[in-house]
Amino acid sequence: MAIARRLVLGATLSLTLSSCNFAEASGLADRAVEQFHTQYAAEQWSAMYDAADPGFRRATSAADWSALMAAVRRKLGAFQSTSRGNVNVVSGTGGTTVAQSFDTTFTDGHATEQFRWVISDGRAVLLGYNISSPLLITR
Repeated sequence: MAIARRLVLGATLSLTLSSCNFAEASGLADRAVEQFHTQYAAEQWSAMYDAADPGFRRATSAADWSALMAAVRRKLGAFQSTSRGNVNVVSGTGGTTVAQSFDTTFTDGHATEQFRWVISDGRAVLLGYNISSPLLITR
């Protein structure tokens, strides 16, 4: 009986700690998305790239990143607003990552943005970015 109580208490404590971690990590990622859109508005493509995780920078070059962001700006226009959809926080021995999906409105259309962040030293660092809109193909 005492072992069962300890297991239940341990599981409850684990869930409580995970939910605190979820809120903190999700909040850090939300602030990072705000920063991302501020930099997008200022066309600070290099700053966005330089602040990203090394894994992100290995996956794409600075020139390709700048070309992508310039194309998004040219085809969709200026950022207006965003509404968060799904959030997934995963914590493990390798650290914490946050995946988020947003419905984003630009002056010339809508897109779905997906961000993947790694939480490092109390901040969210860009690990992956995907934007999807038919306008990116047809314009």
